[in-house]
Amino acid sequence: MLNKSDQNQGSAGIRLAQELMVDIMGALIPGVLFLFSIVISGVFPILTFYGLPFNLNQTSTKTTGLEFMQGWFWLVIFLTFLILAYTIGLIFYRSDIKIPDKKGLLKQRKEFINNFCKELKNENFENSNKKLFKYVLNKLIQEIKYLSEFPEDLCENKSKTLERFFGMNTKDFENLIEELKAISDSSSPFLSSELKWKNKILKILFPHSEQDIECSENTIIKEYTTIIEKKLKNFIKKNEKPTKNEKPTKNEEQKLIKDKEQKLIKDVIILYCILDMQCECACATANRCNFPYINYYKYLLKRNEIDLLSEVSWYLPNARSKNKINRYKIFIQTHQPKTYFIITKNESHIRMAASSWYVANTLLPYTIILTILFLTLLIVNLIFNKYNLSIFSEYSIYNSENASSLIAFLFPLFIFFLLIIMKKKIVTFIHYQRLREIYHTLIIYKECPKNNNK
Repeated sequence: MLNKSDQNQGSAGIRLAQELMVDIMGALIPGVLFLFSIVISGVFPILTFYGLPFNLNQTSTKTTGLEFMQGWFWLVIFLTFLILAYTIGLIFYRSDIKIPDKKGLLKQRKEFINNFCKELKNENFENSNKKLFKYVLNKLIQEIKYLSEFPEDLCENKSKTLERFFGMNTKDFENLIEELKAISDSSSPFLSSELKWKNKILKILFPHSEQDIECSENTIIKEYTTIIEKKLKNFIKKNEKPTKNEKPTKNEEQKLIKDKEQKLIKDVIILYCILDMQCECACATANRCNFPYINYYKYLLKRNEIDLLSEVSWYLPNARSKNKINRYKIFIQTHQPKTYFIITKNESHIRMAASSWYVANTLLPYTIILTILFLTLLIVNLIFNKYNLSIFSEYSIYNSENASSLIAFLFPLFIFFLLIIMKKKIVTFIHYQRLREIYHTLIIYKECPKNNNK
């Protein structure tokens, strides 16, 4: 059995390995990427024009007494490269993760709304806005069920849990669902008292909006209204066409009724989109996309992770802070250093992704300038050769002088496309990785032995 000193040494070794992982993936790799891009897009093109400053094939019988330093020279270059890469990488490592995270959320929101709009357009509503309204309302009812209809054995008091987060108990949720179902089953759903049930749904979406100074519910609804109107305004209007036996009416009263119906459809679509985004991404807008995310409890509720809700204390706008998650991490690192490796692994991937995003964002203007510069040299070379394109037929020979301008142009162009792909792909998963980081932290903290004995 290991004594206490051996256990402390083992824990110190684990912590060192974890810190090295974060430093290597979060700082060194992005730094290497930065220098690699600089060398490939800037140095290599120059070498294609002017060649190496020394001849690698030069042989001489004369000895200088410095031949033994040749190996050390390349070692020094390699170490200098590593140190420089790590130093540059640290600058990107300390950059704010919020920006790529928010861009990732906006990309997910755009994809979700686009897919949902396509889904509506592909459905056959038989030119009936009534059927369109009922279809979206049923989807909204299902989302509300995900939040409220979880097994009672997963928590001590289901009603108290719901009241803690929404200010509504189990009975309130049941009454709302019954009310919405009655509207959906009604032959005249647009005649319902919309203000009453809309206010109840707004209470679910923004239960503590009066305390939110940074981002009010009106700001979020206006943002989604702009997007939805742009996507579906014409579709909703076109959907309500008169049938063959029905004559179009010019009655002003009828027109007002149609306008009210269309507004109600848009409102239900907006409410559904906001709630779905809150449940799937833990936030619906970039203004609310602040780690560890104010709506993370809805993310857990939809997935029936009810036991973790007791550790979520940042559901109030003024209470949202990274300090709580950092506190959990420190506790886990102190009491369960081996298990903390799971969190470190995920965090190092997030840091590497965020730093690489900043590298791509920083170098894109540089590669554009170099691409234009070497493209200009390529065109000038063509003009001076009197548009004789046949000179490039020899480019397959690697040392062909005629092909130097073409090769010089391809280097920065290759890096440019590489950075574009990186920048676009990173934002597709960085938000998901951050959600995973919170989940891993909560579940490990919950299972921590010393935490259970408190």
